[in-house]
Amino acid sequence: MRYFEIVDERKRRRSRPYGMLFFEEKTRTFHITLSPQLDPALIPESLAAYVQKGNGELLPEESLMWVKERIPSPDDPNISHILAANGLREYDALGLLLSNDGNFKKDHLMLREVFPVEDTGVTGGTPLRRSRKQGVQYAYVEMQPESVEELKKQLGKQLHSARKAANVSQVELCRKSGVPQATISNIERGLANPTLETLAALARSLGLTMSVSLEQKDQQSTKTDIQ
Repeated sequence: MRYFEIVDERKRRRSRPYGMLFFEEKTRTFHITLSPQLDPALIPESLAAYVQKGNGELLPEESLMWVKERIPSPDDPNISHILAANGLREYDALGLLLSNDGNFKKDHLMLREVFPVEDTGVTGGTPLRRSRKQGVQYAYVEMQPESVEELKKQLGKQLHSARKAANVSQVELCRKSGVPQATISNIERGLANPTLETLAALARSLGLTMSVSLEQKDQQSTKTDIQ
């Protein structure tokens, strides 16, 4: 089982969850529960309809419908390019949903994954936020949102500079890499959260290698080069 809080993407980690999205990996099914404290007048329309019915538990088909509204259809004429851009070999509703953190600009909602405490090895006194929902104690590591946004901006600047140095347009890079031009544009503007597969495809198309590093506070790092 995987667990996701449904939150306002404009507030991110400061946002109180509107509800929870559960994904059962064995059956590949979705299930949504809503917070009983929600005021229908203050939440997005995509969830308000269910709250107004006094229904805090969405039926499986309702949950799937909510998910499908946020991802490309398998019948989309560009679906093969979309899957490739997100490192997917076949149509995967969860993979597509998470490729953009479940973000849907019409309602400003996104997903924030949380983990059962027993799966993280977390013990008391750790800097993790904890909650209880349906008998499951779960936690997520507190991160500074501004640091994540800054990483996106830095990555965008690097890609833009590399593309300009190679004298390649976004359209040309799209053709070479298979990554949609809109995705390339969003990455360069610091608006996207691309997968490693997407970044590797862009790097190869520009004749570059991609380096990923995990750094300690003392600045010592473990680095992996992706050809």
